[in-house]
Amino acid sequence: MTTLADAERRGWARPWPLRVYFVLLFVLLAAITLFRVAYLDRVGGKDARQEARQVATHSANAAAKQLGEYLTVLESTTKSLAANPQIGQILETPEGCTLTFAGIGGEDRSHLDLVRADGTVACSSRKADASEPGGYGDADWLRRALRGPVFLAPVRDARTGAQVLLSATPIPRGRGAVAGFAELTSVAPALAAQNSGGRPTEFLVTSEDDSVVISRSVAPERWAGRPLPPGGLGEDAEREDLDGKDRLYASAAVPKLGWTIHVGEDKDAVLASVDRLRNRQLAIAGITLALLMLAGGLVYAQVAAPMRRLSSAVRSTSVLGSPTPVAVSGPAEVMSLAEDVNTLVASVNTELAERRKAEAAAQQSEERYRLLFERNPRPMWVFEVGTLRFLAVNDAAVEAYGYSREEFLAMTIEDIRPAEEAQRLHEQVDSREAGEEVGLRHAGIWRHRRKDGTWFDVEITSHDHVFGGRPARVVLALDVTDRVMAERALLRSEARYRELFDKASDLIATMDVDGTLTAVNEAFARATGYHRDELIGMPITDLVPTDSRDLVVEARERTLEGGAPKLYEHELVARDGSRIQVEVASRLIEEHGRPVGVESICRDISERRRLEEELRQAQRLESIGRLAGGIAHDFNNLLTVISGYAEMLLARNGEAHGELVQIAAAADRAAVLTRQLLAFSRRQVLQPRVIQLNEVVSGLTPLLQRLIGEDVELAAALSPALEHVRADPSQMEQIILNLAVNARDAMPSGGQLSIQTANIHLDEEYVSHHGDVAVGPHVMLAVSDTGVGMEPEVAEHIFEPFFTTKPIGTGTGLGLATVYGIVKQSGGSIWVYSEPGVGTTFKIYLPAVREPIGEERPAEPRTAVARGSETVLLAEDNGPLRQLIAHMLETQGYDVLVAETPKDAVRLAVEQSDKISLLISDLVMPEMSGSALATEVAGIVPGVRVLIMSGYTDDAVARGGSLTPGAEYLEKPFGAEELAAKVRETLDSQ
Repeated sequence: MTTLADAERRGWARPWPLRVYFVLLFVLLAAITLFRVAYLDRVGGKDARQEARQVATHSANAAAKQLGEYLTVLESTTKSLAANPQIGQILETPEGCTLTFAGIGGEDRSHLDLVRADGTVACSSRKADASEPGGYGDADWLRRALRGPVFLAPVRDARTGAQVLLSATPIPRGRGAVAGFAELTSVAPALAAQNSGGRPTEFLVTSEDDSVVISRSVAPERWAGRPLPPGGLGEDAEREDLDGKDRLYASAAVPKLGWTIHVGEDKDAVLASVDRLRNRQLAIAGITLALLMLAGGLVYAQVAAPMRRLSSAVRSTSVLGSPTPVAVSGPAEVMSLAEDVNTLVASVNTELAERRKAEAAAQQSEERYRLLFERNPRPMWVFEVGTLRFLAVNDAAVEAYGYSREEFLAMTIEDIRPAEEAQRLHEQVDSREAGEEVGLRHAGIWRHRRKDGTWFDVEITSHDHVFGGRPARVVLALDVTDRVMAERALLRSEARYRELFDKASDLIATMDVDGTLTAVNEAFARATGYHRDELIGMPITDLVPTDSRDLVVEARERTLEGGAPKLYEHELVARDGSRIQVEVASRLIEEHGRPVGVESICRDISERRRLEEELRQAQRLESIGRLAGGIAHDFNNLLTVISGYAEMLLARNGEAHGELVQIAAAADRAAVLTRQLLAFSRRQVLQPRVIQLNEVVSGLTPLLQRLIGEDVELAAALSPALEHVRADPSQMEQIILNLAVNARDAMPSGGQLSIQTANIHLDEEYVSHHGDVAVGPHVMLAVSDTGVGMEPEVAEHIFEPFFTTKPIGTGTGLGLATVYGIVKQSGGSIWVYSEPGVGTTFKIYLPAVREPIGEERPAEPRTAVARGSETVLLAEDNGPLRQLIAHMLETQGYDVLVAETPKDAVRLAVEQSDKISLLISDLVMPEMSGSALATEVAGIVPGVRVLIMSGYTDDAVARGGSLTPGAEYLEKPFGAEELAAKVRETLDSQ
């Protein structure tokens, strides 16, 4: 036992009395209290500054956005007024003109003016003041505004004298400008009133280079347009304002102009609450320390005296041969110490007895441990840490591994492990040397080998042990082969699900019961334009338009309630604001039988909806085409009768009567309209051959230049290596002429008409987006203008017959319908691209062919029609027309066999086969077409000539684009001379 004298003799420092510790404790508490006050003061000041900067930043951003939106509205207002078609009339006659305009802060000196080119104000939103100047004749901005848009600030307004922001847009033809003047004096006060939240905050708007004050909320009249000192305001967030007052600043840039909005919080106001808190804490700390000092003195008085008495009693008892209990008195702690001394004295006498009992218990525990090791139903063994040799194994290990006990004791644990796990095994065994806690170890799952060579998975638990005086470990091995296989299968299943989830082309998302997204696949993130991390935690309703949110919520609730799966459609709103039409299927997600969320699979059907709309448009045009073709066919029969009898009457009377001439002329004009209807309905007969479109365009160029006028520039960009197409060249000319006339009418003030040809290969992607077109090489013919363009609603109907945007009496509405029909009948496709105010482009794609250009037979000069005496078989189901044609033929000397139906024609062919030289047949008749009748009659009358007449062909001929080989064609309506010439030509052909 070391006494105080021993400590002094050995050079130890003399122990301090208890009162010193009490003083040190008080000093420590005082230091901690003062440090706490100083720390809280510093943190409070930092937090207050940070909060003030955050508020200022938010206010600056909101003000910048508000000011940017106001500037955008100001600019768009002047542009829309300048583009108003009536602006020129208002400049000339401004009576009755009214304009309204307000500054960003409401009513101020901001105004909107219509300024003529000479600077006089034609109309203004500001009431005229006799004391103000009347115009802007000397303004430099006006001269610039007559040439192009102007956006300036700050500028002195000549009328009001105020510093303003000016947005001016020229009125077409240099007649003047629309000018908007936004007073800058009210900008910063208005922004402060709307964005400061009632705090005493300064709003300062400066120019892009921080050199000029645009507007200030403090003394705005004095600071608007005033230059700043060289160097600007500086970059420090905590600085003096223009009046020398300390402020905490945040800034934001204004879109478009690059202005900067500085928002400054009053530093004294921000830190006032921190100062008050510091003073209160100092007062509380002082009172607390005084109370602690008083309490410490009282406690010291109560503790020191009893401890001195206890020390004296212990010294007195220690010199006795047989220790006696010391007196127990004083505070509870001192009394407890005295009792502990008495207990220590008593425990010395019982220490040996307790030690013997402990040794007996340890021996009994060893016996129980050995019994537990040997009788454990699971494999156990003991191995030496240094050599890894087996020191002991239980019966369960012998049975599970197949080795005998002797074989086990001759092996190491490396012998039952795979060779590739040797390094990991040594690292696991040696981990205690790296500082791992000694005791029970969960060593994980390992692969073990039985004596027969089979492998199985075991979970190892070990415990450090001393065996025969050597460091060892006791190991318990649990066979987990089935569990490992199940876990691996689960991992593979989860990996497959994750791969399907991530790589699915459909949009897949999961959400919790509240509709918050918990997972999305890559397709969902890519389609919506968000990153996955942004989508997780977002309510699904944030991605759905307002009008569809109730539908989405109802579908989720129905799924959570276990309702049957049901497909429904709605739109998703992407990050850029675009809409995605999706078809949604949902399923319930459950855990432990409880609904925890919903998985939704969304299929993008935007393309499908577009294709359905194109199909409906094509079906509508097809239906209109069938109706137009039927009407034109019947109308052609009537026109043939009308024109035929009119021609006969004119020939009979020997002189041209005015009434008959008008009837014949009207019939000719009606025939033109029916041909246009037949072109749209794809019922006209084409005479296609292999042509080169460049030659067609080049041949029309002189005519087009005269047709479009001198104020329209004609530009042709023709591909030099253009492929050939199969088409009727006269119909191709009709297409170009119709499109050129439309382009000229769309450019009343002149412009440019461009014609382009090119070789184009249409791929699968293009065909999938444009429907009625084939994959492969095509020749493109594009006709573009720089005219007024079309709205999408107009472009949807332009190919319909009789649809026109021209004034009544200036167009039939059949031009583009004719173009559409010719292109479709030629096996091609046509697409229109148009934007209002930009122009229109028509693109025609015709299949390219690898054939040489066909030679066009020159037209033979018409001679006087020769009469004939041959027998003609006439098949026509229309009674009046049949009588007219028979009369025309008989007049020319022919013997006519009249058949009302195809069956009658076949019967007459059988009966008169040795006489018939020519078959004249209508193309479309009940029971049998003219082409089929011609084939059957040719089988009855070898060498018979065939002349087909009609206003259009049947569907098969129309799709092929030509007549049956060997047949001649006569288009309705026709006259007697035309019929006689065609009959003679057909009979005389080889």
